Parts: sequence; C-alpha cells; structure tokens
Amino acid sequence: MTADSIREDLDHIHRLEIISIMFEGGHAYISTNSIARAITARTCLLSRFKYKDSRIEFYPDECDQPLPRIAEKKSTRQTPPSDKAATFSRINRYALLADPTQDDDDAE
Repeated sequence: MTADSIREDLDHIHRLEIISIMFEGGHAYISTNSIARAITARTCLLSRFKYKDSRIEFYPDECDQPLPRIAEKKSTRQTPPSDKAATFSRINRYALLADPTQDDDDAE
C-alpha cells in the first residue's frame, strides 16, 4: 500500500481532495477536504478486496479548534415600560384593497 495507490483508489470520488497521506507506526493517515466525502471514501475502500482486512477508522481533525469567545456587549435596547398598556390602531389595513367603485351596500 503506497500513497499513490491510495490516491488512485480514491480518485473516482467526486470532489474528494486528498490533502495528505502519512504513514506512521504501521498506520496510514489520510487527510481529506470534507468529512462527508471521507465517509464515502471509507465505504469505498472497505468495498475493495485490497482493503477487506484493513480496519479503517477516523482520527481527530488537525484543524479542530474551539471557536473564540465573543465578548458579550451590553444591550443598547431599552425595554418598554411595563406600566403602559399596548396601544393598537383601529385602522382597516385592507382598506387599500377595496374597490372604490363598489359601495359597501352592494357587497351584501
């Protein structure tokens, strides 16, 4: 098993990019551009006779970093006073849709 043979076996997977292949301690570490495509690549390799006896697992992402904390800003919004009751407008918002040539009495 070589890096070139692994790349060749995974070449047919659409939009899969092999970032790097490292061999260390009898293990091959393959870095790809996408987790979803890595799952497809794993399934594909396990379906080939050449890799049938291999154990293919995932290892921690090298780029895995916690997101930086965002400093909480004080809210600039003012809360409405709770002692005032909400006021509602009694304007008919559908009045613009009414046909001005038609009287209200004709609608009945």
